[in-house]
Amino acid sequence: MKLKKFASFLVTGKILASTTVISAADKNLSADYSKASSFANSLNLTADQILNPNLSLIEVPSGESVVLNQINLSNNDTYGGAGEVAATIYLPGEGCTFYAQQSLTVVVTGVKPGDEVYVAVSKEIDNSYWDTLTGGKTAGKLKLGKDLNLVAYFKVTGQGFSQQQTLPGLSNVITGDMTKTFMPINLSITIPDIYNMADSYLYLQAIVFPDGKLDWNYAKASEVDKIYITEKNCSSDNYGSQY
Repeated sequence: MKLKKFASFLVTGKILASTTVISAADKNLSADYSKASSFANSLNLTADQILNPNLSLIEVPSGESVVLNQINLSNNDTYGGAGEVAATIYLPGEGCTFYAQQSLTVVVTGVKPGDEVYVAVSKEIDNSYWDTLTGGKTAGKLKLGKDLNLVAYFKVTGQGFSQQQTLPGLSNVITGDMTKTFMPINLSITIPDIYNMADSYLYLQAIVFPDGKLDWNYAKASEVDKIYITEKNCSSDNYGSQY
């Protein structure tokens, strides 16, 4: 059976995510910076982490079902994060009153208007598989295994302006260019068959093609985030009884 190259997923991959722009990242140009700050505070993060100019993924916690273990922010061309669990998804076990979370919310940082963004998951990580298969076409940037599944694709749109503008309610004149402004994106990713994935891992990575140039030489890659899925025992002891 001939294996599909990553490019085929641009057309055939399952698109399972909804997208919402949180805010433009430039405090001097964005009227929604306070919204981004409020969102960051709700996650015990800083606005600078949410408005990080580097391409990164930040998982969003949700009650008892999704717990954020650590933030693995990408740093330019360095890759990492896969060795440590970024977030844990809990399935309700004995004594639990919460429901299984069949979607995972993540924030994609460091994207700009005109960028084409792909988010993929895999049950394994492989630093060389896709380059071996494609003769090095991914330039070592795609780190997921051969079972890669595309779960989100979107193109970031924004209004570029070159003339002087004013922010709502302000009388002073501001100049700027939104095409150079980084924007964090809030994604809700569906995870099929979550109930059958106890005690397993998912690996999550974002790939961005700046300005829509579908060329791996220009592509940016996020860190690979490791997501652990396990059942939680909510009883007072391991045997489900109380003394």
